[in-house]
Amino acid sequence: MKVINIIIFSVVLLVQSVSAQQIPVLNHNVINPYTLNPSYAGFNGSGAFLHFRKQWVGFDRAPETGLLTANWKLNNEKSGLGILISNDKNNILANTSGKISYAQYFKISKTQQLLLGLNIGVIQNRILFDEVQAQDKSDEVILINNLSRSHFESDFGLTYKAKKLTAQFVIPQLLGSSSMFTDSYTERELNYSLLRHFIGIVDYEFSIGENVKLSPVIQLRGVSGLPFQYDAMLKTVYKEQSWVVVGFSPKNSFAVTLGTELDNRFTLGYSAEFSVNNLASYNSGSHEIVFGIKFKDKSNAVFDEKELKALKKDIAIESERSNYMTQKNDAIQKEIEEQRKEIEGYIYGLEELKKENEKNKEELLEVIKTNKTLLNQSSNNESNLNNSSENIVTTDEKDSGVNQLVVNDYYVIVSAFKDIKNVKRMQQILMAEYNLKTNIVEKEQGSWYFVYTLKTNSRSEADKNIVKVKAVDKKGLIVSPWVYLISN
Repeated sequence: MKVINIIIFSVVLLVQSVSAQQIPVLNHNVINPYTLNPSYAGFNGSGAFLHFRKQWVGFDRAPETGLLTANWKLNNEKSGLGILISNDKNNILANTSGKISYAQYFKISKTQQLLLGLNIGVIQNRILFDEVQAQDKSDEVILINNLSRSHFESDFGLTYKAKKLTAQFVIPQLLGSSSMFTDSYTERELNYSLLRHFIGIVDYEFSIGENVKLSPVIQLRGVSGLPFQYDAMLKTVYKEQSWVVVGFSPKNSFAVTLGTELDNRFTLGYSAEFSVNNLASYNSGSHEIVFGIKFKDKSNAVFDEKELKALKKDIAIESERSNYMTQKNDAIQKEIEEQRKEIEGYIYGLEELKKENEKNKEELLEVIKTNKTLLNQSSNNESNLNNSSENIVTTDEKDSGVNQLVVNDYYVIVSAFKDIKNVKRMQQILMAEYNLKTNIVEKEQGSWYFVYTLKTNSRSEADKNIVKVKAVDKKGLIVSPWVYLISN
């Protein structure tokens, strides 16, 4: 009986001393935050993780933790489900739990999100008397009877995200359930309570180039009646596939966590943690391993990081192409609109010019008739003229753009008006439609303005040019080119 009393007294002390150890401490919760925070259920995609941690290796009956998590993002992309199964052992105290989780995601703005999560399940607490080594062999039969109690328990989690900032607040063991153990030999009672914990985590992500991201992480943990503890970590992620996390818990330990993702689906990780307090001489560190797998089913519309990065890159390229094509299309539309206005201007101008021609048609025909008689009279004397010819140049001979008639020269006339504005408008139309260079000559002051393509002292050159002009006039803008001559 003496042994039993000592054991129960020892268990009471043990329960009081390990109250901060009721929540498994996993270094890989930086990579798989769902192990601690139910609001992450399904948020990072569907998958499963298997964790195992052996604490204080070399220390007899040190804590051991095994944890299996699986979570899924639902098809609505706004919520997730999860399952956690854990087994935790600390000396002769042990517990096994199974919980289900539900998380809801709220979009506050384009850059802000709020995640809320809750899990609920059953925990079985046990006192492992069969692992006590009794000095008195007669007590061994008493020590083979283990005690266990089961009860409901729940955890609450909240996460706020704003661009590269993430803040988490978690309350594990929200219900604070208790288990009452009674020893039938001594009728002593032991009340084992799950204490409500409070955990806050803040991290901010910095990008270094395209491939490296750094995230300082601060974690604060507290239990009612006990002082708060804080951990500081620095997470480095390379190409969204490999990571190194260096952590430090003042007066307790420092840790290094390594991990990588294989084939964009499988996750492997290892963590080593070493004590910096009085326990350092009695153990060779704590060691943790993790294996993860992503689920790829058609109902889950979640991309892994590499696929998402490639998709974002493709979208950016297509967006640039779309912007370029939009700008090009706008430029083409602008050019078409300008051409339409120009064509409309030409059409309107041509209509005005036709009206002007009809108005002065009889007078112009009389000018052409008189000039024709003069041409017939001068045909016999052409051999006495200089046979050189001169094509029209683009430079005007006068600032007004109107040249003076030269005696004994032939002009190939393509249009004639009394208004100088109409003459210049016709010049523009012929240049735009036929690329035909012309110039202007005035018959008499206040009389007629002629648009001509050639000035020459050779009648044959003038006739040849008329043939060329007729060949160019595909749209019928030039009614009938003719030769004008002024003589002594």
